[in-house]
Amino acid sequence: YRSGGLGLVVQYDSRDNENSPTQGWLANLNNIAYRESLGGDDDFDIVRADIRYYWAHGKGNVLAVRQLNHFTKDAPTQANAPVQLRGYKVGQYNGKYMSHIEVEERFRLGEKFTATLFAGIACTYGGDRSCSDSENQFPAAGAGVQYLLKPKEGIVLNLEYAQGKDGNYGVYLKMGYAY
Repeated sequence: YRSGGLGLVVQYDSRDNENSPTQGWLANLNNIAYRESLGGDDDFDIVRADIRYYWAHGKGNVLAVRQLNHFTKDAPTQANAPVQLRGYKVGQYNGKYMSHIEVEERFRLGEKFTATLFAGIACTYGGDRSCSDSENQFPAAGAGVQYLLKPKEGIVLNLEYAQGKDGNYGVYLKMGYAY
């Protein structure tokens, strides 16, 4: 499958640290117009709206919230909006539209360690699909532990486990928080 597209991004970022924010928010609205004239196989559009909020509380704890929307217009099946929550393989569950909300509590355990608890729900909808149908709802929850590798930059080594529905799960080892 070939695609070629152009797009625009509008973003506002008031986070205090890009890698490990403790306060502020991020709003990102972007679109990509995929066109045959740009070397692609199909003409279609994708629009995403991503909003993240961070609230510091207690002694180094952070509450992080993310609300993501992904909309497609005339997209081929392989470019439909995927569920993007931890605990699901990206691309396994798709719809014309996808929205999710996720909440994560980051607990400071010491100078170099944090732990996370998170939960969220995604929904695929559009066409004949509705968020009121449990078949189109994708809950997830999990926990993790992080080790601060570079304090000045806020870079953490992150190990997390997430559980979705219908036997879906994931174990993630990566640099940085999920969002």
